[in-house]
Amino acid sequence: MHDGQTETTSAQFTSGGPGPPETIERSTGRPSRNGLAAVTVVAANAAWGEVHAKAALIAGPFNGVFLLAQAGLSGLLVQDDGSVLTAGAIDDYLINDSGVSL
Repeated sequence: MHDGQTETTSAQFTSGGPGPPETIERSTGRPSRNGLAAVTVVAANAAWGEVHAKAALIAGPFNGVFLLAQAGLSGLLVQDDGSVLTAGAIDDYLINDSGVSL
């Protein structure tokens, strides 16, 4: 990748229950859970990507896609069930030799 960064943030849950959360709901003090397991964002710099990845994770699946699109960013949003949502022109950054369909 030239002139850019990718950043990933996740809910970090394990099979035994929640692990150390990256995002906490301020109103409850508990880990934020809204349907997303992880978000990866392609951005011009790491800080911009990290901020938007966390914001999209907190926003949830469809609001997260909208947030990234409004910011002009591309990303992958992995839902709790393993399905993947895409934002922006993420296909321009993907290499898919494994036969996995997104």
